[in-house]
Amino acid sequence: MYQLTQYETIIRLSDMACIPPDPRNIDYAKYLKWVEKGGTPEPADKPPEPTEEQLYEAEIRAKEKEILRSMAIVELAAEAK
Repeated sequence: MYQLTQYETIIRLSDMACIPPDPRNIDYAKYLKWVEKGGTPEPADKPPEPTEEQLYEAEIRAKEKEILRSMAIVELAAEAK
């Protein structure tokens, strides 16, 4: 059995090995054969919900970016004069 991930790798559940999607990788080739024979991997785990602190920090970073972008536009406009 296998499980998909949030990324490109696949987890082999028997030993929790991470298998990259590389056609030269023997484990990936085995996974593809398993799927071809009707195997269905487990879906990827849902990422955890962000905490209030993480949401707040993301909001602050977005505001900082907006301020820096505005400052750069003002600076470019001043240089153009």
